[in-house]
Amino acid sequence: MNRERKKKSTSVRAKFLLFISLLILYAKLFSHNFQNKVATAFKTDESIKVDGILSEKAWENAISITDFVQLEPYEGQNPSERTEVKILYDDNAIYFGFILYDSEPDKIVSRLTRRDRDIESDKINIILDTFHDHKNAYFFSVNSAGVKVDGIITGDGSRFDNEWDGIWDSAVKITEIGWICEVKIPFAILRFSTDKEWGINFERYISRKKELIQWAFISKKETGRVSKIGHLIGIKTINSAKGLEIYPYTAPKVIFRPESELNSRTRDIKFDIGVDFRYKISNDFVLNATVNPDFSQVEADQVVLNLTTYETFYPEKRQFFTDGSQFFTFGAPGGRGGGRRFQGMQIFYSRRIGKKPSGFPDIPEGGKIVYFPERTKILNAIKLTGKTQNGLALGFINALTSPEKAIVSDSLGNEFSSVVEPLANYSVLRLQKDVMNNSAIGLILTNVAKDGRLPATTGGVDWGLRFLNNTYSFDGFFVFSKTSHNDGKPATAGRISIAKIAGENFLYSTNYDYTAKGFYINDVGYFSRDNDHGGSTEFRFKQDVRPFWIIRRFYAGVRYNYRWNFDRATIMRGIGFDQMTEFLNYWSFSIFGFYSPWRVYDDRETRGNGLYLGKSRYNVNFSLRTDSRKNVIFDFEYGFGEWGFIEKDDVRRWQNRFEFGITFRPADWVEFEINNQFRFVRNEEAWVDNLTVGDSLYSIFADRTTDEFDLTLRGTITFTRDLTLQIYAQTFIAKGHYQNFKLLKTPEILTPYDYAGNPDFNLQSFNLNFILRWEYKTGSVLYFVITQSRNGREGNYFTSLRRDIAQTFKVPAVNGIYLKLTHGIII
Repeated sequence: MNRERKKKSTSVRAKFLLFISLLILYAKLFSHNFQNKVATAFKTDESIKVDGILSEKAWENAISITDFVQLEPYEGQNPSERTEVKILYDDNAIYFGFILYDSEPDKIVSRLTRRDRDIESDKINIILDTFHDHKNAYFFSVNSAGVKVDGIITGDGSRFDNEWDGIWDSAVKITEIGWICEVKIPFAILRFSTDKEWGINFERYISRKKELIQWAFISKKETGRVSKIGHLIGIKTINSAKGLEIYPYTAPKVIFRPESELNSRTRDIKFDIGVDFRYKISNDFVLNATVNPDFSQVEADQVVLNLTTYETFYPEKRQFFTDGSQFFTFGAPGGRGGGRRFQGMQIFYSRRIGKKPSGFPDIPEGGKIVYFPERTKILNAIKLTGKTQNGLALGFINALTSPEKAIVSDSLGNEFSSVVEPLANYSVLRLQKDVMNNSAIGLILTNVAKDGRLPATTGGVDWGLRFLNNTYSFDGFFVFSKTSHNDGKPATAGRISIAKIAGENFLYSTNYDYTAKGFYINDVGYFSRDNDHGGSTEFRFKQDVRPFWIIRRFYAGVRYNYRWNFDRATIMRGIGFDQMTEFLNYWSFSIFGFYSPWRVYDDRETRGNGLYLGKSRYNVNFSLRTDSRKNVIFDFEYGFGEWGFIEKDDVRRWQNRFEFGITFRPADWVEFEINNQFRFVRNEEAWVDNLTVGDSLYSIFADRTTDEFDLTLRGTITFTRDLTLQIYAQTFIAKGHYQNFKLLKTPEILTPYDYAGNPDFNLQSFNLNFILRWEYKTGSVLYFVITQSRNGREGNYFTSLRRDIAQTFKVPAVNGIYLKLTHGIII
C-alpha cells in the first residue's frame, strides 16, 4: 500500500513539473519584447564635478538622447518642451546629464521636501534594470528643487518600495533656458550584471502641464514598467570595488511613563549603541549585518479600530529590512500573492522580527507592572542578497532576538520578572530564477525557532509567466506550513490565476485558491485565515489613451467573489465594483462598493464556537479629489451601507462614513496634510462573548453601535534638502454600545438573552511625533525625536465627542525624547 502511495505521489509531482515545463516552453516561444531603443554610455577619464552645470569637456563628447514621446496628457504626441540626456561613466560611477528646456522657466514648479517624498513638482526619473531581467529595476528621481527619491521597482512595476536608500549625488540649477540636472550613481550601491547590457529608461514630468514624457515609450495599452524599457550599451570592464560600509550609531533616550491602574510611574534612561554593516561581495551580491539596531526615528503606526477577527497589517518602515526587500517577495509580481484575495499574504513579513512581546505577565492582586518592554530587541541580524549572472536571485536573512522580561511588583513592593517573549531565531531563504523575458519561478523556506517551543517551518514554490509581449499572465504558488498551531502536522495552500493584463480597453482575470485547515504562517509571515477555498472572476474596462468629451481617463471594473470552507459552508458570495473618472481639469471622482444579497456563513465570528449566519449586505463609497497641482488640494469621501436589507427585520442596520482631507502648501518648502474622518455604525449584529449555559458553550451576540473620530495631521518643513522637520499627530476616538443581547442557538437562530456583562467601550488615543533630521554628510544622519502617546479606556458610550476629545488630553502621557547619531564610514 505504501509503495503504491509513493508511486502515486511521485507520479503527481512528475506531472506537475512537466506541466510547468511545458508552460515555460510555450511562453518562450510566444513571448516578445519589441522595445529597440538604445542609449550609449561614454567612458571618461576626466573628473566629473556634480554641480548642475555640465561644464566638463566629457559632456560635449557624450551622445545626446532627445527622442522623447509624450505619455500624458496626450499619448503618442511630441513633447511640448525639448529634453536632452547624456550618459558618462568612469571606473567608479555612472553619470547622467539632463538639459530640460522650458519656454517659461519662471513657471517651473520647484518645491522642497524631505528625501523620498514624492511632491508635486517638475522632476526627472531614471529607471535602471542592471540585470536586464525585465522585472526589477532601480528608480532614481530628482525634482527641480534638488529633492531626491529612490527606490526599487519589482514585479515589472506592480510594486514600488521607496524605503531603499542609496548613497548617490545630484545637483540642479534653474537657468534662463529651463533647468539642468546632474546625477552621479556609484557602482558600489548597485547590484549589476557585467556580461550583458542594462535596461534603462528616462522620464520627465512637467508639473504645470501634468505632462509626462518617456524616452522608451510604454503605451497605456501595455503593461509593465521594466519589461519594455530601452537598452544601455557601452559600459565595459567595470568592476565596483569591494567595499565595507560601517554605520555605527549612538542613541540616548529618556522615556517617562505615568502611573496607572496597572503600571507604576517610571523614568527609563537608556543609552543604546549599535552598528550596521554593508559589504559588497561582488558586483551582484551584498552582505548586510546589524548589531542591536535602533529604529526610534521611524514614524508611529496609525491607530485604527479593529473589531474583526483579523490582524491589522502595518507596512515595514525599518531600513535594514527594506533594503533588498525585492529579493524576498513571493507569489505573483508584486510580492503579495497577487489578486485581491491573497493581497495581504506574505510568507515573509519582516515586522515579526523585533515585534512587541506577545506574552503578558501575571499580576498579583494589588500589584503593578513596573516595566514592560515596548519591543523585542534584535540582538543581531545578517542578510545576503543578490543575483547571479545567469538570473538566479538569492535572498537570505537570519536574525536573533533576545528574551524579553516584564518586571512586576506585588502589593508589598516586592519585584519579580516574567518572560513575555522567548529567545528566538528567524531564518528565511528565497530563490528565484528568470526563465524568459519577464517570467520567473522560485521557492522560499522559512524557519522560526523559539525557546521552549516547536520550530515553525513554512515553504513553497511560485511562478509568474508572461505571454505574447506581456499581454497575458499565468501566475500561481503552492505553499506549506508545519507549526505547533496544527500540532506539528503539515498543511498547505495554493493559488492559480489566468489574466489578460494589457490592452487598450478590456482586461479580465480569473483565479482560484485554497488554504487547508491548520495552515499557519504568522510566526514570520502574514495571512488572515485558514480553512477556505474559492476565487473571483473580474472584468475591467479602461479608456486612458485618448481624452474624450470632458473626461481625460476612465476605469471601471466588476468582479464576482465566491468562497467556502472545507465543511461546505458558503462564507463569501458577492459582487464588487469600482469606477474612477479623471476630468480634463484633473479633478477625479471614484465609486467603489460591494453587493451581497445572499446570506452567507461566518465561521470565525463566534471565536471558535461554530458557524453564524450573517446578514445580506451592501456598501457604496464615493470620493472626490481636486487638482493635485494646486497649493490647496481637497479630498472628500462618503460611504454608506446596510446589513440585512433583504430580510424582514424590525431593526435597521446601517453605516455612514464621512472623510475630509486637505493638503496645504503655504510655501514651496512647507506642506501639511489634515485628514478628518467620522464613521457611524448602527445595530451591526456582532459577537460579544462565549458562555457556558448548562452543559453547552453558547455564543452571545448583540446589536453593536460604534462611533469613530479620527483627526490626523502630517507636516513637513524643509529648511534645506538636508535638514527637515517631520510632524505626525493623530487624535482617535472609538466607542461602542451593545444592546438586544441574543444567544446563538443554531447558526441561523438567535433568541433573546439576559446578559449581565457590560461590553461597552470608549477608547481615546493621541500620538505625536516630531522628527528633526539632519544629514550632515552623505550617509551620516542626526535625528532628534520627541514622542507623546496617550491611551485611555472606559466603558461609557453615552458621552459627547467634545467631552471625549477633552478626556483624551487628560489621560497621563507617555513621553519620549530620543537622540540618534549615525555616522557612515567607508573603508
